[in-house]
Amino acid sequence: MIMDADSDHRRCVRGVLAIAVTVMTISALHYLTSLHSVVLHEVLKRLYYVPIVVAAVMWGIKGGLATSSFSTLLYMPHVVFQWHAWPVLEAEQYGEALMFNVVASVAGVLADRLHAERTLHRDAAGELRDAYARLRAGNDERVRMDRLVTIGRIASGIAHEVRTPLAGLLGSLEILENEFTREHPKAEFVAIAKRQISRLQEVVTEFLEFAQPAPPAVRPVDLGQLIETTTRLARITLARRGVSLDAPAPNTTVTADVDAEQVQRALLGIMLADTPALRDGHISITMANRGDAAQIAVELEGVTSVPAVSDLFEAFPATACGHGLALATAERLIANQHGAVKAEVIDGGVRFVIDLPLAQASRVASTPLQTHAPEQTC
Repeated sequence: MIMDADSDHRRCVRGVLAIAVTVMTISALHYLTSLHSVVLHEVLKRLYYVPIVVAAVMWGIKGGLATSSFSTLLYMPHVVFQWHAWPVLEAEQYGEALMFNVVASVAGVLADRLHAERTLHRDAAGELRDAYARLRAGNDERVRMDRLVTIGRIASGIAHEVRTPLAGLLGSLEILENEFTREHPKAEFVAIAKRQISRLQEVVTEFLEFAQPAPPAVRPVDLGQLIETTTRLARITLARRGVSLDAPAPNTTVTADVDAEQVQRALLGIMLADTPALRDGHISITMANRGDAAQIAVELEGVTSVPAVSDLFEAFPATACGHGLALATAERLIANQHGAVKAEVIDGGVRFVIDLPLAQASRVASTPLQTHAPEQTC
């Protein structure tokens, strides 16, 4: 903005100098031309109108009158001292000087009106452009919300239909497990089936959580304690992927009014999600009190593939591993706290910024957290 202002100022100064030099050049030619060359003097008089009209077009009536006044000031001595011997021609010269100012006024008024119309149309075009951008953003958000609602209904229906048969299968396997000792060759397959069904039950729970998160049990939560517990849960899974984790202890206590379990699951979803793919990289977590909100920043460095930011929180993205609900569910859980999460691409990675409502200063954080982390595999 400052550079544009400097450029406009320099352009304006160059224009003023060009107009002034042109007027002075025409006046000098008048003084140097013999009075016997009447035709040449008539041509030179008409040349004054060029800088006058140009100034009026560029700067309006003020610029036109300033140029015509300057032209008159330089032209008058020539009329007074050189044309006094021819009274008829002298009167004509005074009339010409008057016309300088008339032409400057008319051209300036017309130029001012043109500039006003141009400004009006430019402002209208800007307002239309902004309105179109807001309309498009609103339409995109509405389409996205409709898509989420549809996906949520489908996921909820499927999850409810699958949950009961899975519970029956797990119960049957537990009965069969009692029939085989550990040394029995089929005991291993029963254990594998139980683990896979348990995994399916976790997926079904995630589907239900995405479709309709439970109402949050809001209470004051020490975010430093929550982050410490969450990182402890995530380290084992991240270590298998070669990902280091750094969450330095904050200098001050930041307390938020949230459901600790839901925020913890959202953080785990962000750290353990396979979209964006993070292998042999690094995760750093910081938090701060921004005055109007408590903010948690999760920075993923060493990301192998970064999808479009607009697609990160989409359910079932094309680049997702598994069911692709981790980030979409995390966004739903944060929104469930009346918070917000956004992502931005950084050099070699992605940063997730979570804003949560601050707790009242008089309230004390005290919320037990779970002690086992969900395992996410591809």
